[in-house]
Amino acid sequence: MRHFYTTMLAAMVATTSFAQSTVKTQSLLEANTVGTVTTCPIKQQAKVLPFGAKKTNFRLPNAIKRTALSPALRAKRAAAEDMPMISEQPKGTLYANYYGNELGYEIFWGGVVSTEIDGAAETFVIADNGDVYLKDAMSTLRQGNWIKGHKAEGDTIVFNFPQKYYQQEAEDEKGNPTGQMEYCYLWRTVLSDGRDSFVPDPTSQTIKYVFRNDSLIRVDDFKQGIFLSLADADGVWVGFNDYRSTWVKCNDQKAVLPATAKPEKYQLDYFFNANGQSDTRIINVATVDNDIYLGNLSDGNPDGWVKGELKDGKAYFKGKNYLGVEAGIDAGTSYHTYFSPAGSVKQHFEDYNFTIDSVYFKDEIIFDYNAETKTLKSDSLFIINVGKKDIYALTKFYNSSMAPWIEKAGTPKKPFLYDYLPYKDAAGKGGIQFDVEYTSTDGVYLDPNKMYYNIYFDDEIYTFYSDEYKSGLPGNAEEVTDIPLNYNNNVDLLAYNNSRIVYFYSTGFDSFGIQLLYKDGDKVYKSDMAKFVFDKDGEPVAGIKNTTANDFGAAVKSVSYTDLSGRSISKPNKGIYIKTVRFADGTQKTIKFIKK
Repeated sequence: MRHFYTTMLAAMVATTSFAQSTVKTQSLLEANTVGTVTTCPIKQQAKVLPFGAKKTNFRLPNAIKRTALSPALRAKRAAAEDMPMISEQPKGTLYANYYGNELGYEIFWGGVVSTEIDGAAETFVIADNGDVYLKDAMSTLRQGNWIKGHKAEGDTIVFNFPQKYYQQEAEDEKGNPTGQMEYCYLWRTVLSDGRDSFVPDPTSQTIKYVFRNDSLIRVDDFKQGIFLSLADADGVWVGFNDYRSTWVKCNDQKAVLPATAKPEKYQLDYFFNANGQSDTRIINVATVDNDIYLGNLSDGNPDGWVKGELKDGKAYFKGKNYLGVEAGIDAGTSYHTYFSPAGSVKQHFEDYNFTIDSVYFKDEIIFDYNAETKTLKSDSLFIINVGKKDIYALTKFYNSSMAPWIEKAGTPKKPFLYDYLPYKDAAGKGGIQFDVEYTSTDGVYLDPNKMYYNIYFDDEIYTFYSDEYKSGLPGNAEEVTDIPLNYNNNVDLLAYNNSRIVYFYSTGFDSFGIQLLYKDGDKVYKSDMAKFVFDKDGEPVAGIKNTTANDFGAAVKSVSYTDLSGRSISKPNKGIYIKTVRFADGTQKTIKFIKK
Protein backbone atom coordinates (compact mmCIF):
# COMPACT_ATOMS: atom_id res chain seq x y z
CA MET A 1 0.00 0.00 0.00
CA ARG A 2 1.35 3.44 -0.87
CA HIS A 3 1.78 5.25 2.41
CA PHE A 4 1.84 8.74 3.83
CA TYR A 5 4.84 10.45 2.29
CA THR A 6 4.25 10.21 -1.46
CA THR A 7 0.50 10.39 -1.77
CA MET A 8 -2.12 12.90 -2.80
CA LEU A 9 -0.29 16.06 -1.87
CA ALA A 10 2.18 15.44 -4.70
CA ALA A 11 -0.44 16.54 -7.20
CA MET A 12 -1.05 19.74 -5.29
CA VAL A 13 2.46 21.00 -4.60
CA ALA A 14 2.96 21.11 -8.37
CA THR A 15 0.96 24.34 -8.48
CA THR A 16 4.13 26.17 -7.62
CA SER A 17 5.33 29.13 -9.67
CA PHE A 18 8.89 29.96 -10.72
CA ALA A 19 9.43 32.03 -7.59
CA GLN A 20 8.34 29.31 -5.22
CA SER A 21 10.25 26.51 -3.53
CA THR A 22 8.91 23.07 -2.81
CA VAL A 23 9.05 20.57 0.04
CA LYS A 24 8.66 16.84 0.50
CA THR A 25 5.23 15.47 -0.24
CA GLN A 26 2.84 14.04 2.29
CA SER A 27 -0.67 12.64 2.22
CA LEU A 28 -3.50 15.02 3.02
CA LEU A 29 -4.77 12.46 5.49
CA GLU A 30 -1.67 12.60 7.68
CA ALA A 31 -1.20 16.34 7.32
CA ASN A 32 -4.69 17.15 8.57
CA THR A 33 -4.54 14.76 11.50
CA VAL A 34 -1.12 14.88 13.07
CA GLY A 35 0.27 18.15 11.73
CA THR A 36 3.39 18.68 9.73
CA VAL A 37 5.75 19.62 12.56
CA THR A 38 5.55 17.59 15.74
CA THR A 39 7.55 20.16 17.71
CA CYS A 40 5.17 23.01 16.89
CA PRO A 41 2.33 23.30 19.42
CA ILE A 42 -0.16 24.39 16.75
CA LYS A 43 -2.12 21.43 15.37
CA GLN A 44 -3.76 23.31 12.50
CA GLN A 45 -1.09 23.69 9.85
CA ALA A 46 -1.05 24.05 6.08
CA LYS A 47 -1.81 20.85 4.15
CA VAL A 48 -0.48 22.21 0.88
CA LEU A 49 2.58 24.24 -0.02
CA PRO A 50 1.91 27.81 1.13
CA PHE A 51 1.70 30.64 -1.38
CA GLY A 52 5.12 31.65 -2.73
CA ALA A 53 6.82 29.63 0.00
CA LYS A 54 10.55 30.08 0.57
CA LYS A 55 12.79 28.58 3.22
CA THR A 56 13.95 30.80 6.08
CA ASN A 57 16.49 30.52 8.89
CA PHE A 58 13.99 31.23 11.65
CA ARG A 59 14.12 28.76 14.49
CA LEU A 60 11.27 26.47 15.47
CA PRO A 61 9.52 27.12 18.78
CA ASN A 62 11.23 24.26 20.64
CA ALA A 63 14.63 25.81 19.86
CA ILE A 64 13.77 29.24 21.22
CA LYS A 65 15.01 30.28 24.63
CA ARG A 66 12.16 31.61 26.74
CA THR A 67 12.51 35.05 28.27
CA ALA A 68 10.30 36.43 31.00
CA LEU A 69 7.70 39.02 30.09
CA SER A 70 8.06 42.47 31.57
CA PRO A 71 5.55 43.52 34.26
CA ALA A 72 3.78 45.76 31.71
CA LEU A 73 3.43 42.91 29.22
CA ARG A 74 2.27 40.53 31.94
CA ALA A 75 -0.47 43.01 32.82
CA LYS A 76 -1.59 43.22 29.20
CA ARG A 77 -1.53 39.43 28.96
CA ALA A 78 -3.65 39.12 32.12
CA ALA A 79 -6.23 41.50 30.67
CA ALA A 80 -6.34 39.49 27.43
CA GLU A 81 -6.80 36.23 29.35
CA ASP A 82 -9.97 37.63 30.94
CA MET A 83 -11.47 38.52 27.56
CA PRO A 84 -13.40 35.90 25.53
CA MET A 85 -12.22 34.96 22.08
CA ILE A 86 -14.60 36.39 19.46
CA SER A 87 -15.87 33.54 17.28
CA GLU A 88 -19.25 34.93 16.16
CA GLN A 89 -19.68 37.76 13.65
CA PRO A 90 -20.11 41.01 15.61
CA LYS A 91 -22.97 43.41 14.92
CA GLY A 92 -22.31 46.27 12.55
CA THR A 93 -21.74 47.01 8.86
CA LEU A 94 -20.24 43.97 7.13
CA TYR A 95 -17.48 44.43 4.56
CA ALA A 96 -17.25 41.00 2.96
CA ASN A 97 -14.88 39.38 0.49
CA TYR A 98 -12.30 42.12 0.19
CA TYR A 99 -9.29 41.10 -1.90
CA GLY A 100 -6.37 40.40 0.41
CA ASN A 101 -2.66 40.53 -0.26
CA GLU A 102 -0.50 39.55 2.69
CA LEU A 103 3.06 38.54 3.53
CA GLY A 104 3.99 36.38 6.49
CA TYR A 105 5.64 33.29 7.96
CA GLU A 106 4.20 29.90 8.82
CA ILE A 107 5.19 26.35 9.72
CA PHE A 108 5.37 23.81 6.92
CA TRP A 109 7.14 20.45 6.93
CA GLY A 110 9.77 20.93 9.54
CA GLY A 111 10.62 24.59 9.15
CA VAL A 112 9.44 28.17 8.96
CA VAL A 113 8.66 29.37 5.44
CA SER A 114 7.85 32.83 4.16
CA THR A 115 4.74 33.16 2.06
CA GLU A 116 2.74 35.69 0.06
CA ILE A 117 -0.99 35.11 0.13
CA ASP A 118 -2.70 36.83 -2.77
CA GLY A 119 -6.44 36.69 -3.41
CA ALA A 120 -7.73 35.66 0.01
CA ALA A 121 -11.35 36.71 0.62
CA GLU A 122 -11.18 38.96 3.68
CA THR A 123 -13.99 40.21 5.92
CA PHE A 124 -14.35 42.92 8.57
CA VAL A 125 -17.12 44.70 10.49
CA ILE A 126 -17.44 48.33 11.57
CA ALA A 127 -19.86 48.81 14.46
CA ASP A 128 -22.00 51.91 15.04
CA ASN A 129 -19.96 52.79 18.17
CA GLY A 130 -16.70 52.88 16.21
CA ASP A 131 -15.44 49.41 17.11
CA VAL A 132 -13.81 47.56 14.22
CA TYR A 133 -13.50 43.76 13.96
CA LEU A 134 -11.20 41.84 11.61
CA LYS A 135 -11.87 38.21 10.78
CA ASP A 136 -8.77 36.02 10.41
CA ALA A 137 -6.51 39.02 10.84
CA MET A 138 -3.40 36.85 10.46
CA SER A 139 -3.57 35.32 6.99
CA THR A 140 -1.12 32.49 7.63
CA LEU A 141 -3.40 30.83 10.22
CA ARG A 142 -7.17 31.06 9.98
CA GLN A 143 -9.77 29.68 12.37
CA GLY A 144 -12.67 32.03 11.70
CA ASN A 145 -12.10 34.19 14.80
CA TRP A 146 -12.13 37.98 15.11
CA ILE A 147 -9.95 40.63 16.74
CA LYS A 148 -11.27 43.96 18.03
CA GLY A 149 -10.03 47.51 17.45
CA HIS A 150 -11.54 50.96 17.42
CA LYS A 151 -11.61 54.04 15.22
CA ALA A 152 -9.16 56.76 16.14
CA GLU A 153 -8.44 60.13 14.56
CA GLY A 154 -9.31 60.46 10.86
CA ASP A 155 -9.17 57.18 8.96
CA THR A 156 -6.93 55.44 11.52
CA ILE A 157 -7.99 52.22 13.28
CA VAL A 158 -6.10 51.10 16.40
CA PHE A 159 -5.77 47.53 17.67
CA ASN A 160 -4.34 46.78 21.10
CA PHE A 161 -2.64 43.45 21.76
CA PRO A 162 -2.33 40.74 22.93
CA GLN A 163 -5.72 39.29 21.90
CA LYS A 164 -6.93 35.70 21.90
CA TYR A 165 -6.84 34.40 18.35
CA TYR A 166 -6.41 30.62 18.19
CA GLN A 167 -7.69 27.79 20.37
CA GLN A 168 -7.18 24.04 20.49
CA GLU A 169 -7.70 21.22 22.95
CA ALA A 170 -4.92 21.03 25.51
CA GLU A 171 -2.90 17.84 25.98
CA ASP A 172 -0.85 16.40 28.83
CA GLU A 173 2.82 15.45 28.57
CA LYS A 174 1.88 12.13 26.96
CA GLY A 175 -0.22 13.77 24.26
CA ASN A 176 -3.59 12.82 25.75
CA PRO A 177 -6.44 15.36 25.66
CA THR A 178 -7.11 17.03 29.00
CA GLY A 179 -10.59 18.27 28.18
CA GLN A 180 -9.43 21.89 28.55
CA MET A 181 -8.85 24.50 25.86
CA GLU A 182 -5.56 26.33 25.39
CA TYR A 183 -5.15 29.66 23.63
CA CYS A 184 -2.57 31.43 21.55
CA TYR A 185 -2.55 35.21 21.23
CA LEU A 186 -1.75 37.77 18.61
CA TRP A 187 1.07 40.02 19.82
CA ARG A 188 2.87 42.99 18.37
CA THR A 189 6.40 41.61 18.01
CA VAL A 190 9.88 42.56 16.89
CA LEU A 191 12.86 40.48 15.85
CA SER A 192 14.73 38.77 18.66
CA ASP A 193 18.30 39.80 19.47
CA GLY A 194 19.56 36.84 17.46
CA ARG A 195 17.25 37.86 14.57
CA ASP A 196 16.07 34.24 14.35
CA SER A 197 12.71 34.55 16.09
CA PHE A 198 10.13 37.09 17.27
CA VAL A 199 9.43 38.45 20.74
CA PRO A 200 6.71 40.75 22.14
CA ASP A 201 7.55 44.40 21.60
CA PRO A 202 8.26 45.90 25.06
CA THR A 203 7.73 49.47 23.80
CA SER A 204 4.16 49.12 22.51
CA GLN A 205 1.39 46.59 21.88
CA THR A 206 -0.58 48.81 19.48
CA ILE A 207 -0.85 48.27 15.71
CA LYS A 208 -2.49 50.84 13.45
CA TYR A 209 -4.44 50.41 10.22
CA VAL A 210 -6.03 52.96 7.91
CA PHE A 211 -9.32 52.55 6.04
CA ARG A 212 -9.49 54.80 3.00
CA ASN A 213 -10.55 54.55 -0.66
CA ASP A 214 -12.16 51.14 -0.06
CA SER A 215 -8.85 49.77 1.23
CA LEU A 216 -7.86 48.54 4.70
CA ILE A 217 -4.08 48.80 5.04
CA ARG A 218 -1.82 47.98 7.97
CA VAL A 219 0.42 50.96 8.68
CA ASP A 220 2.62 49.39 11.37
CA ASP A 221 4.38 46.64 9.45
CA PHE A 222 7.80 45.22 8.66
CA LYS A 223 9.03 48.56 7.28
CA GLN A 224 8.94 49.83 10.86
CA GLY A 225 10.27 46.50 12.18
CA ILE A 226 6.80 45.51 13.48
CA PHE A 227 5.28 42.05 13.04
CA LEU A 228 1.85 40.66 14.00
CA SER A 229 2.75 37.26 15.47
CA LEU A 230 1.05 34.29 17.08
CA ALA A 231 2.57 33.35 20.46
CA ASP A 232 1.53 31.53 23.59
CA ALA A 233 0.53 33.19 26.84
CA ASP A 234 4.21 33.66 27.74
CA GLY A 235 4.88 35.46 24.47
CA VAL A 236 6.81 32.54 22.92
CA TRP A 237 6.43 32.60 19.15
CA VAL A 238 4.87 29.46 17.64
CA GLY A 239 5.94 29.93 14.03
CA PHE A 240 3.21 32.08 12.45
CA ASN A 241 3.02 35.80 11.70
CA ASP A 242 2.03 38.47 9.19
CA TYR A 243 4.26 41.39 8.39
CA ARG A 244 2.30 43.18 5.65
CA SER A 245 -1.43 43.34 4.97
CA THR A 246 -3.60 45.12 2.39
CA TRP A 247 -7.30 44.43 1.86
CA VAL A 248 -9.04 46.17 -1.07
CA LYS A 249 -12.59 46.04 -2.37
CA CYS A 250 -12.78 43.54 -5.23
CA ASN A 251 -14.38 45.16 -8.28
CA ASP A 252 -13.73 42.32 -10.72
CA GLN A 253 -16.88 41.33 -12.61
CA LYS A 254 -18.04 37.82 -13.46
CA ALA A 255 -19.13 36.91 -16.96
CA VAL A 256 -22.93 36.81 -17.26
CA LEU A 257 -24.66 34.20 -19.38
CA PRO A 258 -27.14 35.88 -21.78
CA ALA A 259 -30.81 35.12 -21.18
CA THR A 260 -31.08 33.69 -24.69
CA ALA A 261 -28.33 31.12 -24.11
CA LYS A 262 -29.20 27.42 -23.86
CA PRO A 263 -26.44 25.64 -21.95
CA GLU A 264 -25.67 22.01 -22.74
CA LYS A 265 -23.90 19.44 -20.59
CA TYR A 266 -20.43 18.54 -21.87
CA GLN A 267 -17.91 15.92 -20.83
CA LEU A 268 -14.53 17.53 -20.14
CA ASP A 269 -11.63 15.07 -20.25
CA TYR A 270 -8.23 16.33 -19.13
CA PHE A 271 -5.00 15.60 -17.27
CA PHE A 272 -4.81 17.24 -13.85
CA ASN A 273 -1.01 17.15 -13.82
CA ALA A 274 1.81 16.96 -16.35
CA ASN A 275 2.36 13.26 -15.57
CA GLY A 276 -0.72 12.23 -17.52
CA GLN A 277 -3.07 11.48 -14.61
CA SER A 278 -6.52 11.91 -16.06
CA ASP A 279 -9.82 13.15 -14.75
CA THR A 280 -13.26 14.00 -16.12
CA ARG A 281 -15.99 16.40 -15.08
CA ILE A 282 -19.35 17.47 -16.41
CA ILE A 283 -19.37 21.14 -17.40
CA ASN A 284 -21.82 23.49 -19.08
CA VAL A 285 -21.22 24.97 -22.54
CA ALA A 286 -23.30 27.59 -24.35
CA THR A 287 -22.85 29.53 -27.58
CA VAL A 288 -24.52 32.80 -28.54
CA ASP A 289 -23.56 34.09 -32.01
CA ASN A 290 -19.75 34.24 -31.93
CA ASP A 291 -19.47 34.03 -28.15
CA ILE A 292 -18.87 30.79 -26.25
CA TYR A 293 -19.30 30.25 -22.51
CA LEU A 294 -17.83 27.56 -20.25
CA GLY A 295 -19.45 26.92 -16.86
CA ASN A 296 -19.11 24.61 -13.85
CA LEU A 297 -15.33 24.40 -14.19
CA SER A 298 -15.00 24.46 -10.41
CA ASP A 299 -17.00 22.81 -7.64
CA GLY A 300 -16.60 25.96 -5.56
CA ASN A 301 -18.11 28.18 -8.27
CA PRO A 302 -20.52 25.98 -10.27
CA ASP A 303 -22.40 29.05 -11.53
CA GLY A 304 -19.28 30.89 -12.68
CA TRP A 305 -18.86 31.42 -16.44
CA VAL A 306 -15.85 31.99 -18.68
CA LYS A 307 -16.51 33.91 -21.88
CA GLY A 308 -14.59 33.25 -25.11
CA GLU A 309 -14.80 34.04 -28.82
CA LEU A 310 -15.48 31.70 -31.77
CA LYS A 311 -13.59 32.56 -34.93
CA ASP A 312 -12.42 30.53 -37.97
CA GLY A 313 -12.80 27.13 -36.33
CA LYS A 314 -11.13 28.22 -33.10
CA ALA A 315 -12.30 29.18 -29.62
CA TYR A 316 -10.22 31.89 -27.92
CA PHE A 317 -10.22 32.45 -24.15
CA LYS A 318 -8.32 35.28 -22.53
CA GLY A 319 -7.06 35.42 -18.95
CA LYS A 320 -7.89 36.28 -16.24
CA ASN A 321 -11.64 35.65 -16.02
CA TYR A 322 -13.07 36.24 -12.55
CA LEU A 323 -15.17 33.32 -11.25
CA GLY A 324 -15.99 34.47 -7.71
CA VAL A 325 -15.18 33.36 -4.16
CA GLU A 326 -14.77 29.71 -3.26
CA ALA A 327 -13.63 27.71 -0.26
CA GLY A 328 -10.00 26.66 -0.04
CA ILE A 329 -8.50 23.31 0.87
CA ASP A 330 -7.62 24.36 4.42
CA ALA A 331 -10.50 24.73 6.84
CA GLY A 332 -11.94 28.22 7.16
CA THR A 333 -10.26 29.62 4.06
CA SER A 334 -11.88 31.18 1.01
CA TYR A 335 -10.36 32.88 -2.01
CA HIS A 336 -11.06 34.91 -5.11
CA THR A 337 -10.61 32.56 -8.06
CA TYR A 338 -9.89 33.14 -11.73
CA PHE A 339 -9.81 31.17 -14.97
CA SER A 340 -6.44 31.70 -16.61
CA PRO A 341 -4.50 30.27 -19.56
CA ALA A 342 -1.14 28.94 -18.40
CA GLY A 343 2.03 27.11 -19.36
CA SER A 344 4.42 24.86 -17.44
CA VAL A 345 8.06 23.76 -17.42
CA LYS A 346 10.07 21.32 -15.31
CA GLN A 347 11.92 22.96 -12.42
CA HIS A 348 14.20 21.32 -9.88
CA PHE A 349 14.71 22.62 -6.33
CA GLU A 350 18.05 21.65 -4.83
CA ASP A 351 17.00 22.44 -1.24
CA TYR A 352 14.50 19.60 -1.26
CA ASN A 353 15.82 17.50 -4.17
CA PHE A 354 12.42 17.72 -5.80
CA THR A 355 11.30 18.44 -9.36
CA ILE A 356 7.94 19.95 -10.22
CA ASP A 357 6.04 21.23 -13.22
CA SER A 358 6.32 24.95 -12.58
CA VAL A 359 3.31 26.87 -13.89
CA TYR A 360 3.22 30.41 -15.28
CA PHE A 361 0.47 32.68 -16.62
CA LYS A 362 -0.21 33.08 -20.34
CA ASP A 363 -2.43 35.61 -22.08
CA GLU A 364 -4.61 33.23 -24.09
CA ILE A 365 -5.58 29.62 -24.70
CA ILE A 366 -6.89 28.48 -28.09
CA PHE A 367 -9.13 25.45 -28.69
CA ASP A 368 -9.89 23.76 -31.98
CA TYR A 369 -13.65 24.03 -32.42
CA ASN A 370 -15.69 21.69 -34.62
CA ALA A 371 -19.04 23.37 -35.25
CA GLU A 372 -20.56 20.18 -36.71
CA THR A 373 -19.76 17.90 -33.76
CA LYS A 374 -19.71 20.83 -31.30
CA THR A 375 -16.43 19.61 -29.79
CA LEU A 376 -13.42 21.52 -28.44
CA LYS A 377 -9.83 20.36 -28.04
CA SER A 378 -6.57 21.96 -26.90
CA ASP A 379 -3.05 20.68 -26.18
CA SER A 380 -2.42 23.63 -23.85
CA LEU A 381 -3.10 24.30 -20.18
CA PHE A 382 -5.59 26.40 -18.26
CA ILE A 383 -6.04 26.68 -14.52
CA ILE A 384 -8.51 27.75 -11.86
CA ASN A 385 -6.25 30.02 -9.83
CA VAL A 386 -6.39 31.71 -6.45
CA GLY A 387 -5.81 35.43 -7.01
CA LYS A 388 -4.38 37.12 -10.06
CA LYS A 389 -0.84 38.01 -9.01
CA ASP A 390 0.80 34.65 -8.25
CA ILE A 391 0.28 31.11 -9.47
CA TYR A 392 -1.71 29.04 -6.98
CA ALA A 393 -3.83 26.65 -9.00
CA LEU A 394 -6.75 24.91 -7.33
CA THR A 395 -7.19 22.79 -10.46
CA LYS A 396 -5.11 22.39 -13.61
CA PHE A 397 -6.49 21.28 -16.96
CA TYR A 398 -3.86 19.90 -19.35
CA ASN A 399 -4.79 18.67 -22.87
CA SER A 400 -8.51 19.30 -22.51
CA SER A 401 -11.19 17.91 -24.80
CA MET A 402 -14.90 18.70 -24.53
CA ALA A 403 -17.82 16.92 -26.17
CA PRO A 404 -21.61 16.82 -25.62
CA TRP A 405 -22.50 14.39 -22.84
CA ILE A 406 -25.51 12.08 -22.71
CA GLU A 407 -26.25 10.62 -19.32
CA LYS A 408 -26.38 6.85 -18.91
CA ALA A 409 -26.88 5.03 -15.61
CA GLY A 410 -24.52 2.28 -14.52
CA THR A 411 -22.72 0.51 -11.69
CA PRO A 412 -19.75 2.44 -10.26
CA LYS A 413 -16.33 0.85 -10.18
CA LYS A 414 -15.01 -0.35 -6.85
CA PRO A 415 -13.11 2.36 -4.92
CA PHE A 416 -9.44 1.98 -4.06
CA LEU A 417 -7.93 2.47 -0.60
CA TYR A 418 -5.08 4.95 -0.85
CA ASP A 419 -4.14 5.64 2.75
CA TYR A 420 -5.23 4.83 6.28
CA LEU A 421 -4.51 6.43 9.64
CA PRO A 422 -5.51 4.49 12.78
CA TYR A 423 -7.59 6.16 15.45
CA LYS A 424 -5.30 8.08 17.82
CA ASP A 425 -6.35 9.21 21.26
CA ALA A 426 -4.25 12.35 21.00
CA ALA A 427 -5.96 13.42 17.78
CA GLY A 428 -9.36 12.07 18.77
CA LYS A 429 -9.91 10.58 15.33
CA GLY A 430 -8.65 8.30 12.60
CA GLY A 431 -8.96 8.58 8.84
CA ILE A 432 -9.40 6.86 5.51
CA GLN A 433 -8.23 8.21 2.17
CA PHE A 434 -9.59 6.48 -0.93
CA ASP A 435 -9.67 7.05 -4.67
CA VAL A 436 -12.73 6.83 -6.92
CA GLU A 437 -13.42 6.64 -10.62
CA TYR A 438 -16.41 8.34 -12.20
CA THR A 439 -16.84 5.67 -14.87
CA SER A 440 -19.16 2.71 -14.63
CA THR A 441 -18.08 -0.91 -14.94
CA ASP A 442 -19.21 -0.55 -18.58
CA GLY A 443 -16.78 2.34 -19.12
CA VAL A 444 -19.47 5.07 -19.24
CA TYR A 445 -18.84 8.35 -17.43
CA LEU A 446 -21.31 8.78 -14.55
CA ASP A 447 -22.70 12.05 -13.28
CA PRO A 448 -20.78 12.73 -10.01
CA ASN A 449 -23.78 14.68 -8.70
CA LYS A 450 -25.69 11.38 -8.54
CA MET A 451 -22.90 9.43 -6.85
CA TYR A 452 -22.53 8.74 -3.12
CA TYR A 453 -20.42 6.62 -0.82
CA ASN A 454 -21.06 4.48 2.26
CA ILE A 455 -18.57 3.49 4.94
CA TYR A 456 -18.85 0.19 6.81
CA PHE A 457 -17.26 -0.84 10.10
CA ASP A 458 -17.39 -4.55 10.97
CA ASP A 459 -19.90 -5.02 8.12
CA GLU A 460 -22.32 -2.48 9.58
CA ILE A 461 -23.07 0.70 7.65
CA TYR A 462 -21.66 3.76 9.41
CA THR A 463 -23.98 6.63 10.29
CA PHE A 464 -22.53 10.13 10.35
CA TYR A 465 -23.92 12.31 13.16
CA SER A 466 -23.86 16.10 13.28
CA ASP A 467 -22.70 16.14 16.92
CA GLU A 468 -19.49 14.44 15.76
CA TYR A 469 -19.16 16.11 12.36
CA LYS A 470 -19.51 19.64 13.67
CA SER A 471 -18.35 21.25 10.42
CA GLY A 472 -21.46 20.05 8.67
CA LEU A 473 -23.17 17.14 6.96
CA PRO A 474 -24.89 17.23 3.55
CA GLY A 475 -28.06 19.29 3.66
CA ASN A 476 -27.35 20.19 7.31
CA ALA A 477 -28.70 16.75 8.21
CA GLU A 478 -28.64 15.53 11.81
CA GLU A 479 -27.57 12.09 10.63
CA VAL A 480 -26.82 10.53 7.27
CA THR A 481 -25.35 7.35 5.78
CA ASP A 482 -25.09 8.30 2.08
CA ILE A 483 -22.45 10.98 1.56
CA PRO A 484 -22.56 12.76 -1.84
CA LEU A 485 -19.33 11.98 -3.66
CA ASN A 486 -18.45 15.66 -4.16
CA TYR A 487 -19.40 16.78 -0.66
CA ASN A 488 -16.65 18.67 1.14
CA ASN A 489 -16.94 20.36 4.54
CA ASN A 490 -13.21 21.21 4.47
CA VAL A 491 -12.55 19.60 7.86
CA ASP A 492 -13.41 15.92 8.22
CA LEU A 493 -15.19 15.05 4.96
CA LEU A 494 -12.88 16.11 2.13
CA ALA A 495 -12.94 15.82 -1.66
CA TYR A 496 -10.09 16.67 -4.01
CA ASN A 497 -9.91 15.47 -7.63
CA ASN A 498 -10.34 11.68 -7.49
CA SER A 499 -9.52 11.35 -3.79
CA ARG A 500 -11.77 11.40 -0.75
CA ILE A 501 -10.87 11.64 2.92
CA VAL A 502 -13.18 10.56 5.74
CA TYR A 503 -12.25 11.07 9.38
CA PHE A 504 -13.99 8.88 11.94
CA TYR A 505 -14.45 9.21 15.68
CA SER A 506 -15.15 5.58 16.65
CA THR A 507 -12.76 2.92 17.88
CA GLY A 508 -12.68 -0.83 18.37
CA PHE A 509 -13.44 -2.28 14.94
CA ASP A 510 -11.66 -5.05 13.04
CA SER A 511 -12.61 -4.19 9.48
CA PHE A 512 -14.03 -1.46 7.33
CA GLY A 513 -15.49 -1.24 3.86
CA ILE A 514 -16.14 1.43 1.24
CA GLN A 515 -18.91 1.26 -1.34
CA LEU A 516 -19.98 3.69 -4.06
CA LEU A 517 -23.60 4.31 -5.06
CA TYR A 518 -25.16 5.75 -8.22
CA LYS A 519 -28.76 6.89 -7.80
CA ASP A 520 -30.94 7.05 -10.90
CA GLY A 521 -34.40 7.98 -9.68
CA ASP A 522 -35.63 5.14 -7.49
CA LYS A 523 -32.95 2.75 -8.72
CA VAL A 524 -29.62 2.51 -6.90
CA TYR A 525 -26.53 0.95 -8.48
CA LYS A 526 -23.89 -0.24 -5.98
CA SER A 527 -20.22 -0.87 -6.59
CA ASP A 528 -18.38 -3.90 -5.25
CA MET A 529 -17.26 -3.40 -1.68
CA ALA A 530 -13.65 -2.45 -1.06
CA LYS A 531 -13.20 -4.25 2.25
CA PHE A 532 -10.20 -4.44 4.56
CA VAL A 533 -9.31 -6.06 7.88
CA PHE A 534 -6.40 -5.12 10.11
CA ASP A 535 -3.29 -7.16 10.80
CA LYS A 536 -1.37 -7.12 14.07
CA ASP A 537 0.60 -4.08 12.93
CA GLY A 538 -2.54 -2.05 12.35
CA GLU A 539 -2.26 -2.13 8.56
CA PRO A 540 -5.43 -2.78 6.53
CA VAL A 541 -5.23 -5.89 4.35
CA ALA A 542 -7.82 -7.45 2.04
CA GLY A 543 -9.47 -10.54 3.52
CA ILE A 544 -12.22 -11.96 5.69
CA LYS A 545 -13.30 -10.29 8.89
CA ASN A 546 -11.48 -11.69 11.96
CA THR A 547 -14.07 -12.24 14.67
CA THR A 548 -12.04 -14.41 17.03
CA ALA A 549 -9.07 -12.23 18.03
CA ASN A 550 -7.95 -8.65 18.49
CA ASP A 551 -5.04 -7.04 16.66
CA PHE A 552 -2.57 -8.79 18.98
CA GLY A 553 -4.08 -12.26 18.71
CA ALA A 554 -6.04 -12.38 21.98
CA ALA A 555 -9.29 -14.36 21.75
CA VAL A 556 -12.69 -12.76 22.22
CA LYS A 557 -14.05 -13.39 25.71
CA SER A 558 -17.43 -11.66 25.42
CA VAL A 559 -19.52 -9.28 23.31
CA SER A 560 -22.09 -7.01 24.96
CA TYR A 561 -24.44 -4.23 23.89
CA THR A 562 -25.87 -1.21 25.68
CA ASP A 563 -28.26 1.45 24.47
CA LEU A 564 -27.26 5.12 24.47
CA SER A 565 -28.53 5.54 28.04
CA GLY A 566 -26.25 2.73 29.28
CA ARG A 567 -28.85 -0.01 29.72
CA SER A 568 -27.69 -3.54 28.90
CA ILE A 569 -29.34 -5.10 25.80
CA SER A 570 -29.25 -8.87 25.24
CA LYS A 571 -30.30 -8.80 21.58
CA PRO A 572 -30.28 -5.49 19.71
CA ASN A 573 -33.31 -4.60 17.65
CA LYS A 574 -33.44 -1.69 15.20
CA GLY A 575 -31.60 1.29 16.64
CA ILE A 576 -28.26 2.67 17.83
CA TYR A 577 -26.19 0.80 20.42
CA ILE A 578 -22.73 0.68 21.95
CA LYS A 579 -20.97 -2.61 21.16
CA THR A 580 -18.20 -3.70 23.56
CA VAL A 581 -15.88 -6.62 22.73
CA ARG A 582 -13.76 -7.94 25.62
CA PHE A 583 -10.68 -10.06 24.93
CA ALA A 584 -8.95 -12.72 26.99
CA ASP A 585 -5.93 -10.50 27.59
CA GLY A 586 -8.12 -7.95 29.40
CA THR A 587 -8.34 -5.42 26.57
CA GLN A 588 -11.60 -4.28 25.05
CA LYS A 589 -12.90 -2.43 22.00
CA THR A 590 -15.94 -0.19 21.77
CA ILE A 591 -17.78 1.00 18.67
CA LYS A 592 -21.07 2.67 17.87
CA PHE A 593 -23.31 -0.07 16.43
CA ILE A 594 -26.23 0.60 14.07
CA LYS A 595 -28.87 -2.14 13.81
CA LYS A 596 -31.03 -1.75 10.71
